[in-house]
Amino acid sequence: MDLRNAEWIFFDMGFTLVDESDEHRRRAAVAIAEAAEHGGKEIGVDEFEELTYRLGAEGRPPFSRACRRIGAKYVPYTGECEKPYPDAAETLDRLSAKYRLGVIANQLPGAAERLHRFGLDSYISLVISSADVGIEKPDPAIFLLALEKAGCEPQRAVMVGDRPDNDIKPARALGMMTVRVRTGQFCLFSPVDADMQPDAEVRTLSELAPLFGV
Repeated sequence: MDLRNAEWIFFDMGFTLVDESDEHRRRAAVAIAEAAEHGGKEIGVDEFEELTYRLGAEGRPPFSRACRRIGAKYVPYTGECEKPYPDAAETLDRLSAKYRLGVIANQLPGAAERLHRFGLDSYISLVISSADVGIEKPDPAIFLLALEKAGCEPQRAVMVGDRPDNDIKPARALGMMTVRVRTGQFCLFSPVDADMQPDAEVRTLSELAPLFGV
């Protein structure tokens, strides 16, 4: 498939447009303190982070499993330490000159407001957030809703995201083109299943524009 034939490019948010690393380190510090208080395993934030990456390489949600490993309760994600990737705005600016851009993401309430705070909202025409629509990826219904609102056929749309299970597989099943951004806690996950293989793969957002000919 030629990505340049797309009309719409849809993005995930976490570990795609938005760097969640500091937020996960904040949560790790809370989990570590709780584990220590209750006689759990003693571990540093860097070691906890390494553990999440190892668990993420297995293709399953790593943070909750890492918490269980050290004897801590799950620490909720609040987003207070999120920040946009440094190349996000420039990449969206270049892509928006030729394509319509949207977001399909599993997010807390207020996704559109956070995109505004990060200076990314002016490039994005449509935001479909799980908290707003009551559907979570990988349910194909959230992708179909986005396509319907965009007035776009699946084969003229691209899904860009970091997770083979939540982003690549369901989008491919609908006939969308896909690009994996190999970042975040799933960056070491290399699935062998054909239905999780993207049409293209990048390590930074700045690599996207050449793929789309802009």
